Amino acid sequence: MYDMSDPDEQIHFTAGLTGAEIALTCDEDGCRLRAGERTISLPSQATKVVDTSGAGDSFNGAYLAARLKGREPLEAAKEGLALAAKVVAQPGAIIAR
Repeated sequence: MYDMSDPDEQIHFTAGLTGAEIALTCDEDGCRLRAGERTISLPSQATKVVDTSGAGDSFNGAYLAARLKGREPLEAAKEGLALAAKVVAQPGAIIAR
């Protein structure tokens, strides 16, 4: 993103463009979350990876759903990581209910 490979640099640059919260997924490294003036790293919750298709979309969907329900950014990021971990543990991007 932005011709930058370092996630922290990407967060810092993006934070300069907007004051909004930022959740940046980092593959097997989990995600970086910036809310307010604080940036934290959250580890991946995936213990088994079969297929990464849909991991980012599932993170985004769970994160946004949690935020729309009034959950704080940290809790929303944890929910996003939890759903992404379920999705990557099986083949295909769609999991059973």
